[in-house]
Amino acid sequence: MEERIESQSVYNGKLFQVFKDRVRLPNGNATTREIVRHPGSVAIVPRHKDGRVVLVRQYRYVTGRELWEIPAGTLELDESFSVNPFDVHDLQVLRSSGELQDAKTLLGLAWAGVPLWDEPRPRR
Repeated sequence: MEERIESQSVYNGKLFQVFKDRVRLPNGNATTREIVRHPGSVAIVPRHKDGRVVLVRQYRYVTGRELWEIPAGTLELDESFSVNPFDVHDLQVLRSSGELQDAKTLLGLAWAGVPLWDEPRPRR
């Protein structure tokens, strides 16, 4: 297993931080690892009672165009995965109209950017 020797913050942004870590490898050699520390995010797949999936259309600067996506959001840097992924205001508005199912099934937990992102491990 690698052992951290030192860690240097090289960027502190609104959504993530970047660190440059010096680590010792199992063979004794030292090397550098660049890590993006990200607080994690929550995504849900809302469905209408008839089975249709709800998507949102969102402009993404990195692609330069609008993309169809499932509703998702990034946690704040001081939040954690103790946030309930089903506590989403927009979906509560849709649910109150009677158009969405109330079922809440956990589809899975995942890391989005391994091996570069250091998102906290999702918890059930």
